[in-house]
Amino acid sequence: RSSHSCCGSNLLILPVSRRPDCTDFVAGGPEYKGGLNYTMAAVGSLIDLTITPWGNARQTPLTKTWECQHGIGECMGNTIEACVFHLYPKQEQRWAFALAYEGVAHRCNRTNPGTYPVDAAKAIVDAQGLDWSSISGCFGTFDKNGMPPRRSLGYTLGQAAAATTNALNPKHTGVPWVTMGVGPSAPPVPDKSIHFPELVCVVCNAYTGNAPKPSACSSCAAPPKPVDCFDKFKTKATCDANAACAWCTSGAVPPACNTLADARSLPPGVFTCDKVLL
Repeated sequence: RSSHSCCGSNLLILPVSRRPDCTDFVAGGPEYKGGLNYTMAAVGSLIDLTITPWGNARQTPLTKTWECQHGIGECMGNTIEACVFHLYPKQEQRWAFALAYEGVAHRCNRTNPGTYPVDAAKAIVDAQGLDWSSISGCFGTFDKNGMPPRRSLGYTLGQAAAATTNALNPKHTGVPWVTMGVGPSAPPVPDKSIHFPELVCVVCNAYTGNAPKPSACSSCAAPPKPVDCFDKFKTKATCDANAACAWCTSGAVPPACNTLADARSLPPGVFTCDKVLL
């Protein structure tokens, strides 16, 4: 399915290649115990998966040199993943590579990786029947900072991953960062819900398509319905008594009960809303 499908549960994942908690999340490990790999196995048919390999990396302001949180091996791995995901847009191919590559990431010395990120990728690509010449041509070589040549496709893809990450609203506060949907304002999945099996239920409850849900969804409780603050509560006391609502006043319109999300979006110079800090 397209990442813009209205009938799928779109997950945008911002992992960092070769970071322990991200590899745990994608491929299985002691912290996340495979939040994503088990979720994909259980309900992957409902997911349009987008993986953006940038995470906590940054660029120096003047030279635009990449600085990855855990060293040049991380930068190299991010670029290789970006190239594979671009050249192989089918989800089953992208996901198979990500799962295998993150699964061997713990063997890499991130600050002195040598050729391991490239060698490991080539072994997986060959085993999965992908075209290594196209993938390696995407990044070419890596410099001392783990960056590909600035005229390469790999560099362009890395810049795009950085832009996607930096445009997030709210800003990401760590990795892995999981959102439900695509676009800068896609809501993040709470940290407590990106573990398995909680993430399965996040996907199952978000899915709005017509295809039958996998059996793994049968144990997921339906999400609570949103409170209709405006129509249900007509006084300040009853409105503010509900945790999801806030009473708002204004000189321009009559006072009313709004959802907290709506209350926070109202211009503070025009509206005064309870529970909203100025």
